[in-house]
Amino acid sequence: FKGARLAIFLCIALHADADGWSWPSVDRMSQETGYDDDTIRQALADLCKMDINGNRVLLKGQPRHRGGQWANNHY
Repeated sequence: FKGARLAIFLCIALHADADGWSWPSVDRMSQETGYDDDTIRQALADLCKMDINGNRVLLKGQPRHRGGQWANNHY
């Protein structure tokens, strides 16, 4: 992949913790890649649908805080 998908994938990878999870906001991804919010959201959707040799490229989850509010997306 290339363009926005590659830039967003690399941005997420560069923010990954020791367990491989990353949770940069769309604003953070926009600041670091220069892409607008719509482009980022489309790239994220594309990456979540994409697989390479049967392996998913990106998994997106959104946990809840104790009070029931949604946390940032985790990738």
